[in-house]
Amino acid sequence: MGTLRIAIAQIRGSKDDVTQNKKRIMEMIERACNLQADYLVFPECFLTGSSQLPCELPSASELPSSCQLPASSELPRELPASSELPSADLLSDICAHAKRYEVGVIIGMVESDGEHLYNAAVLIGKDGRIAGSYRKIHLFEYEQSRFSPGRELPVFELPEVRMGIMINHDMEFPEVARILAIRGAQLLVVLSSGTILDTERDTLYLRGRAMENHLFVVVANKVGLEENQLFAGNSKWIDPTGSILWACSQNEEVSVQDIDLNEIEHTKGALDYLKNRRPDVYAKEGYQPM
Repeated sequence: MGTLRIAIAQIRGSKDDVTQNKKRIMEMIERACNLQADYLVFPECFLTGSSQLPCELPSASELPSSCQLPASSELPRELPASSELPSADLLSDICAHAKRYEVGVIIGMVESDGEHLYNAAVLIGKDGRIAGSYRKIHLFEYEQSRFSPGRELPVFELPEVRMGIMINHDMEFPEVARILAIRGAQLLVVLSSGTILDTERDTLYLRGRAMENHLFVVVANKVGLEENQLFAGNSKWIDPTGSILWACSQNEEVSVQDIDLNEIEHTKGALDYLKNRRPDVYAKEGYQPM
């Protein structure tokens, strides 16, 4: 394990101009490269915007050879026909840009499997390949008429780190982070769209998730005024003790911080929460954790 540099793009996106959002993503990839970042994180639904149009994950035949989907991938390939849907080259262009600048990217977007829509995040590796996607499991009530909930909690094995992803409301359920930690995650990346009213509460959740699971948490939050909602910014990096390494302002900014993965073991001490769990007792009481 070593040091990893994570960038957060706390920037405003368009709620309905996907092409403009793609342009900003590609600009931020270049900027993250200049900052020598390994990975760059965007807020919830940044690519497709809050208009919630689904984005197509391109098929292997539509991607450059340097940006092929894994053979075992179950990512959706097709969307319902609609002149309003974003074109498949959106992600292939971003993949090519990630490869060119050697920056991994985690992007929030609306995803479709042809029948259902999902509030999702796609992970593009530094090699330009799509490592996979995560679909938000816990939906707010206002999302449930639009999206279907995800059903999987993947841990992505990257060359530098084992990464889990959560989206907004997921942070409020301790089971998600705990399962990812048990599966070996060292870093939780959270894509969020919290308002000014959510800041204090969300910070408590995120610090708790980091501390109780001995892992780093990086959260990229929306910023600015959109349809009478003031998004808080305050994106942050949190270490395994629950301490905030750095927090962004309430304005647009792109920031980077280094995280030392060796701290995960160094900070456990006698309080190794994963080791000291009692799943046998939990099961006896009717609770079936991992």
